[in-house]
Amino acid sequence: MDMKKKQLLSGAIMVIGILVAGLGAVYFQGNEVLFAGLIIVLAGLIVQDRLFRCPHCGKHIRAGDYIPGNTCPHCSGKLGDEKK
Repeated sequence: MDMKKKQLLSGAIMVIGILVAGLGAVYFQGNEVLFAGLIIVLAGLIVQDRLFRCPHCGKHIRAGDYIPGNTCPHCSGKLGDEKK
């Protein structure tokens, strides 16, 4: 999966979670929908943690630093060399 797809996937999951949590907080009396939204946001963060890893050493890289042409801060391997 290329970098743009990774960013879109994790971002979309978190935006959906924020929307669900916001709607739950505004329109529903119970906290169930709010907590469901927060769980979706947490799932987005977990997806982001799993996807944004160096293709060489496997260590986590911040999403904002995961730019093809940059190097891994841990092993100095070139990012964007993922095998397709």
